[in-house]
Amino acid sequence: MSIFLSLFGSVKVNLTGKEISRFLRLCSTYRIFLFDISSEGADEISFFMSARDVFRLRPVLRKTGCRLRICQRRGAPFFFLRYRWKIAFRGSILCAFLLFWYLTGFIWSVHLSGNSYLTEEYMRAFLEERQAYIGCRAGRIDTVALEEQILEAFPEVIWTSVYIKGTSLHITLKEQIRLAEEQEERPGVQDLIAPADGKVAEIFVRSGTAAVAQGDEVKKGDVLIHGWVPVYDDMETLVKHYDPVAADGDVLIERRQPYREQLDAAYQKKQWTETLRYVTFETAGVNADLIRYFLPDEKRVVFCETRPLRLFHSIVLPLTQNRYEARLYRLKPQTYSRSEAEEILLRRYRQFAKKIGKKGVQITDKNVIILRKGNVYSMEGDVLLRYPAKELRAGTVPDVE
Repeated sequence: MSIFLSLFGSVKVNLTGKEISRFLRLCSTYRIFLFDISSEGADEISFFMSARDVFRLRPVLRKTGCRLRICQRRGAPFFFLRYRWKIAFRGSILCAFLLFWYLTGFIWSVHLSGNSYLTEEYMRAFLEERQAYIGCRAGRIDTVALEEQILEAFPEVIWTSVYIKGTSLHITLKEQIRLAEEQEERPGVQDLIAPADGKVAEIFVRSGTAAVAQGDEVKKGDVLIHGWVPVYDDMETLVKHYDPVAADGDVLIERRQPYREQLDAAYQKKQWTETLRYVTFETAGVNADLIRYFLPDEKRVVFCETRPLRLFHSIVLPLTQNRYEARLYRLKPQTYSRSEAEEILLRRYRQFAKKIGKKGVQITDKNVIILRKGNVYSMEGDVLLRYPAKELRAGTVPDVE
């Protein structure tokens, strides 16, 4: 509130009259805020109020018959009014304007768009080598020459646009679309191998020769499909030779794996006590965040939103605004109920299933139970997993007998 009064001005008022108590009640009705009220006598009080609320007192004074006298004026509006004709004050305003005009001739932000293969850090380092960096003079940047340098340095860039808007340097790139590289035919024999220990649940061969059958037990790394096919003679009885191929097919390895997840019944619960919001400013990498040293001595989670200050949207000032939100909390010992523990353990099980599902592993069956042993909840049991075989390994062609 003190900041508000300093910006918009406040006045100290001396009030006299017979109906002062009625005056105070009417001010409350009209939502006119009074501060630091003090009695100066039987029918006289003094107080502070916002300068903007003085004119709202007219109907209240008319109803109560009180007389009002302004004794003191404070705040920015009265300060500017008092010193508006002083030479130093006018000179400082002129200097501030000239400084602002001078700073608008520099680059204070660089916007890069359209890049996917070229990282932003790499491009910023490239621009710094060409003297196009944050803080440089905008007039020294030759946008046409910079476009040619980008096209020459990066063959994957087929079009670029460089322009200056306000105090920002904008660079737009269009990169050549890289088609997905076709899988090259690997020379020699490529065998398809088992991804884990288990039993062959399904096998379907597209290319190569099956090395196992459905129901066979295999170890991790065993060959499932050989990377060769036999070529027979005209009678189709004797093998003339073996042609090397890249083994391909659908093979699923099934195995039962133990599953165990534990949860302590006792935990520390966060009790949010207060939320504090404040704003700081940063320039040239210096952040004047002194307010954090005056925050209450409690555990807290701090969120920060950073954005550069702009003028007319296109002019970026060399000043960054940081909006902080500090949420204070205390830790209170709690104990999970059985239903809460079951919900958490089931959620962790679903996360486990989702994680292995991204690798192509499927859970076809589960046999788990939730138990409590002392102060620990646990989900124990086993799950039936199916691993798809995808890995190839160089092999050898057998000799023709």
